[in-house]
Amino acid sequence: MRVLLINPPDMHTAVISKGWDFEIGNIGLFPPFGLICLASFIRRKRGDEIKVLDCIAERLTYRGLESALKAFPADVVGITSSTYTFFDVLQTARLTRRVLPQARICLGGPHVRLFPEETMSHPEFDYLLLGEAEESMVNLLERIEKGFHPEGVEGLVFRDKGSLFKNDIVPIIRDLDALPFPAYDLVPGKAYRSTFGKPGRMACIATSRGCPYRCTYCQGLVKNFRIHSVEYVLEMMLSLYEEGYRSFYFFDDLFNIRAERVQEIAEAILSSGMKVNWVFRGRVSNVSREMFSRAARAGCCQILVGVEDYTDEGLKAIKKGITMQQVHQCVAWAHEFGIEVSTNWIIGLPSHRSAGDVKGLVRAAIDTHADYAQFTILQLLPGCEMFDEAVWDGVIHREAWSHFVSNPVPDYRMEPYDKHLSIEELTRLYRECHSRFYRRPAYIVRRLIKVRSREEFVQKMKVGWKVVMG
Repeated sequence: MRVLLINPPDMHTAVISKGWDFEIGNIGLFPPFGLICLASFIRRKRGDEIKVLDCIAERLTYRGLESALKAFPADVVGITSSTYTFFDVLQTARLTRRVLPQARICLGGPHVRLFPEETMSHPEFDYLLLGEAEESMVNLLERIEKGFHPEGVEGLVFRDKGSLFKNDIVPIIRDLDALPFPAYDLVPGKAYRSTFGKPGRMACIATSRGCPYRCTYCQGLVKNFRIHSVEYVLEMMLSLYEEGYRSFYFFDDLFNIRAERVQEIAEAILSSGMKVNWVFRGRVSNVSREMFSRAARAGCCQILVGVEDYTDEGLKAIKKGITMQQVHQCVAWAHEFGIEVSTNWIIGLPSHRSAGDVKGLVRAAIDTHADYAQFTILQLLPGCEMFDEAVWDGVIHREAWSHFVSNPVPDYRMEPYDKHLSIEELTRLYRECHSRFYRRPAYIVRRLIKVRSREEFVQKMKVGWKVVMG
């Protein structure tokens, strides 16, 4: 069979505020990692003719998507989804149904676990696949090909004789090392970029799945934490190295579950002889001086850490499990070995009762001496503890997102957490946080001194201009 996996356009994404357009696209363009993992697994198990269409990387409008659908008339079309992009997801499904009326359309991604009934109210979707879909997608394809009933496929939601059926067994992959490497050959690798790390062609790698922590603002749909072996990680890097990749972004939810594991991966990279640079996302509580020392020798040039709030009391309230002392120690150790640090912060948390609290947060961000800071206005989806608390307090409506999924509109304005600060004030403070952090003369001079190439200068200036000019 012909299988097409689509990362839809993101032309009409839901937003928390229209006051300042600083989005993820400003800091990089990353591959649809779930799709290339799924494509690789299908190709190994079945050998179908398979194509991955990344509409964002290929800059496809809906007219371009229509042409691509006609050029590859698939039997089964899989679409990845998030709730924020559901308007575009539905438009993609409707276009697919019009161009390929006989194709089976399957939807996956984090969105479908939150709103299965609302999503299936749209007749364009034949199936939803909940959870990690590698094995369940293969089982579904086999049943479609043989004309068998889909009942029994784990995590599958489907219609039968006018009723909706849901297999509540949500699959997870126990042995991650049994998975093939992601199919980077099916996406335009040179299109992906990041302001993290150093300029050049970058590959995203996940060395684990899930997160065992319980932060109150996070959905955390997959708590079952599993890791790839160090040997698997090294082999994956070597295969990409042979394809010309020299920069790697370990974007696990929790790359440094243990400082010792980071050291083991660093030692494997050193032993391989690869000359690479790499970045990882992690926690400030799971680090050590020795970890940074070995990571730096192996090419680690930057880490990204979530801090979120600026006082120990605030961090305790959101169950972050870290302290500000750990934040400062993490930055100091990283800088000792020449590794840059990017910190993430949330403004508008329940503990932010006044503009002064948010201004205290940006002062704390500056005081950490981190190289970069990313500020985000609090956004809540069902599935996290803070969402339930906000509903209980009457700050947001439980059914708001459900109504949106049932009747999506372009550029949906999501409900803000505005118990203490209005969205207008949060928007102003959001811009002020970036401005105060990045417009400091001493900071600008330090960043310019560190630039090592014209490409890096251009890369940093694009983001810097967006921050300064808004």
